[in-house]
Amino acid sequence: MLNVAVVDDEEKERAHLSRLLTRYAQAKGEKFRTVPFEGGVQFLTGYQADSFDMVFMDVDMPGLDGFATARKLREQDSSVVLIFVTNLARYAIKGYEVDALDYLLKPLTYEAFALKIKKAVSICQRNCKNRVIIKTRSSQAVFPASSVAYVESDGHRILYHTEHGDFPAYGTMKEVGAQLPPDSFFRVNSGYIVNLDYVSGYDGALLFLKSGDRVEISRARRKDFLEALANYHISMGRR
Repeated sequence: MLNVAVVDDEEKERAHLSRLLTRYAQAKGEKFRTVPFEGGVQFLTGYQADSFDMVFMDVDMPGLDGFATARKLREQDSSVVLIFVTNLARYAIKGYEVDALDYLLKPLTYEAFALKIKKAVSICQRNCKNRVIIKTRSSQAVFPASSVAYVESDGHRILYHTEHGDFPAYGTMKEVGAQLPPDSFFRVNSGYIVNLDYVSGYDGALLFLKSGDRVEISRARRKDFLEALANYHISMGRR
């Protein structure tokens, strides 16, 4: 089941989009849990990074408009699929600033909606299988696992190094490893897990990462690491 937020200040528009989701679900055998919000402030209040898989966001809303709401959303959640709903096509370009997948023009028709939602559902399903939830004491953030370059630990303090910056968290490396895809991440020593896609070089004792960082690999794990790295490149069609 995919969790979907519908953010629009007009009740009739929220209801119409919910009906379109229901119709699509019945036609395609999908399952949606739809939650309506009458504005950006209400939507953001208490938002958790893994609350929704998909968000339909009206652009023209009083107070906090759709773009301002989306910018605040992206500060917490970089992976949720975002689709803008608007009366004016010219607003579509601004959607790229907040990594929106697409936009829908009002008045919404089922035919146009079905074309857009098919791609969105596919991405949501892929994201659900390939995302990392980084939990801190006060909040949490969700990122695609592919955006994590490496993770390091110091006792129960964890630091995620990602394309979006560094994020401190609490937990154990065992817990971290359990949510990372095993075919693309490798624990090179007791305190580091690296994304194999970010490895740019290897000299026997050190790994060189695309970020410019260097990570030491334990002697006991070097053979398994080389095998994992080779298998990863084969799976990606690389030689």
